Amino acid sequence: MLTIYSSDHSLHHGVELKDGAISESFEKPLRAETVLARVKATALGDVISPKSHAPSSYVGAHSQRYVDFLAGASAVLELARQIDHIASFTRLEP
Repeated sequence: MLTIYSSDHSLHHGVELKDGAISESFEKPLRAETVLARVKATALGDVISPKSHAPSSYVGAHSQRYVDFLAGASAVLELARQIDHIASFTRLEP
């Protein structure tokens, strides 16, 4: 098995929008490190760094609309997180 890993996985510790609510991301640095450690401990296969690809290499597997959505998704999620943070200051506690 080929595993693609980057130290950039440690940057993935945000939130995700699921079922209309913002929650802690399932994908987090600890999960990536756990998977990597298990791959190495079991000699499951090579571990390589990711490579950049031109959009033309994945637009065939995904619609252009989906690729465009993903290109802007992080900005939308960040805005949603900021809105939720601001809203937390205006909520009245019973």
